[in-house]
Amino acid sequence: VHALIKTISGHSTQPVAPSNSVSVSTLQQAVLRIQQQVSEENTRLIRPSINPHEIEFLQDQLGQWEQIYHDILDEIDTLETFHLRVMLTCDLSVLQDRILDYHSVLQCSEALISLDDKIQEASHAVKQTHEDLTGGKPGMYDALLESYYETCDDLADALDALENKNIPVRVLDSHYQQLVDRVESLALDQGEDDA
Repeated sequence: VHALIKTISGHSTQPVAPSNSVSVSTLQQAVLRIQQQVSEENTRLIRPSINPHEIEFLQDQLGQWEQIYHDILDEIDTLETFHLRVMLTCDLSVLQDRILDYHSVLQCSEALISLDDKIQEASHAVKQTHEDLTGGKPGMYDALLESYYETCDDLADALDALENKNIPVRVLDSHYQQLVDRVESLALDQGEDDA
């Protein structure tokens, strides 16, 4: 996990030259403080989001935890005794897990944002088509309406796929519902024009 986190965060895995500048007891106390900080963190805020402010908060928190992690590892790596280095690094497992949680949540957020962008794009296209229809512009509205139905089905499948991965898709419900409502409104107006 130690090497994985260094790789994910882009930190070098170069060994640090041994030094006796930090005592084992000082490092043990530092690790205990870190464990305490992690346990006191409000985990309800660590959840996928499409809100840019919440994502920025998650990224900032991740950056802070990674900096703490790498700083303490640099100190631990200065110890000459392998057993102590392993023991103290193992004591950081709660922090390692928290860092991986943040990475996972940010990846989920990325998936949600990507899908939300597709929903918003489709919704905008339907709105524009509806405006063209009600404005009397000529067009192939039957074909467009059929493609919008297919788009809604595809997006519903994508929402289901994310939900099956335990990614909370409720944050996209209102945008998806807006798309469906727009398609239904277009269908009603298209039907009236055909009559």
